[in-house]
Amino acid sequence: MTLKLKLILIFLLPYFTVLACDCRIAPGVNKAVYETESIFVGKVVSVTDDPESCYLGDCLGVYVQIEVQACLKGINSSNVTLYTMKQTASCGFPFEMGEGYLIYADSNGRELSVSLCSRTKDYAEAKAEIAQVKKIMRKK
Repeated sequence: MTLKLKLILIFLLPYFTVLACDCRIAPGVNKAVYETESIFVGKVVSVTDDPESCYLGDCLGVYVQIEVQACLKGINSSNVTLYTMKQTASCGFPFEMGEGYLIYADSNGRELSVSLCSRTKDYAEAKAEIAQVKKIMRKK
């Protein structure tokens, strides 16, 4: 690499901003139950691109249709549509078709949304936490 190229990189690199997900430590279960708008268990039945977030064939966001299996807080519906970013680098939660999840969702003004930074997790890893959420909700 030439000296000229090295100098250019040294001076220009600080001006490039890299956008990436920066989650702080997820809140504990107690705090999350009190601060989260909706908490439920459900299975992913569809994932579709958000057409309003597409540019040149690449979409930034997705809508995730969830078949609700247990309402723990906030919602009272058998089906819910969530919004999340498509990439985990943008804090999007990586929902998989047919998989079950414990979902912590909040309203973003238009719809319920989920991020990688929430306590949302795969159902298989969440059984103890589901029992804990139910216990906290009974005390409320």
